[in-house]
Amino acid sequence: MTARGALGALAGAVLIGSMFLNWYSPGEALDILEMFEDEADRELPVSAGDLNVTAWEAFRTVDLLLLLSGLAAIGAGLSLALRRGLARRQGVRRDLAGVLIAAGLLAGALIIYRWIDLPLEPLVGTLTPQVGLFIGLAAAIVMVVAGVLAFALARRGEPVAPSAEA
Repeated sequence: MTARGALGALAGAVLIGSMFLNWYSPGEALDILEMFEDEADRELPVSAGDLNVTAWEAFRTVDLLLLLSGLAAIGAGLSLALRRGLARRQGVRRDLAGVLIAAGLLAGALIIYRWIDLPLEPLVGTLTPQVGLFIGLAAAIVMVVAGVLAFALARRGEPVAPSAEA
């Protein structure tokens, strides 16, 4: 089992998991909500948690592309890590590393695009990026790094461990 492939698969899983976290929150709307609660001296039926937006809620097509990128990274990473079947061949290992790199670059580009060009405009104020977006971006970067390391090793012609051939 190679660490590079396992790292790429783990990064793909983290990318998919990050899509369930908060990616955006309407910062100014939260301030206005707190102001109304203070003036009313009671809790309003809308909480701050109701205003946060996940990647699934914010995107129409980008979320599916991020999901496919994560699944591709998981598949390629596990194939590299376990080295079963075709993944024993040097050319196939190089191609699987290329899939990791491409999936990471696609995911990273989409996340940066949606960081710069926000997907939604709330009624009041602007959206503020939250932790899910940054975890997703970090996962995409790790996918690229794992793919580059695996590609370099496959290009060097790293031999397959004897235990994996049996």
